[in-house]
Amino acid sequence: MYVRIEEQIGFRIRGFRTNVVTQASIMEVRKKLNQALKIQHRVPRVTYGVFFPKEHEELSVAAYYAGIVGASTIPLENAEDVVISSGRYVIATSTNEKYDAFAFFHRIRQADYFRFRKAPILEQYAYNKETGEESVELWVPII
Repeated sequence: MYVRIEEQIGFRIRGFRTNVVTQASIMEVRKKLNQALKIQHRVPRVTYGVFFPKEHEELSVAAYYAGIVGASTIPLENAEDVVISSGRYVIATSTNEKYDAFAFFHRIRQADYFRFRKAPILEQYAYNKETGEESVELWVPII
């Protein structure tokens, strides 16, 4: 796992939601996104996952979205928009085979030198068309 800190500009993600947040439900909503993209014969370079923490519980998740940049030219029917706030993020990078969002998040949360802020936690899945490999970044909002 490689970790860095970056300032990000806010943006919109358009995608599909699940309110039952388990590994299986996350895979199901990501599959729904991929099928919607496949029908249109589109393979975006980047897709996103967004974890929304429960109110007053930083380590519990209330909802998960799988989507693409909201300003994309790819239409998604019955999709919802989600706003990602501007600010600082600690970003952990991995290959898709070694990625476990919950393990990464807990590992970052254990570091006592970050001050976390209340905002959605973001996953960025980047697809390399030349190699066919996918890398994943977990963006955890910090102050």
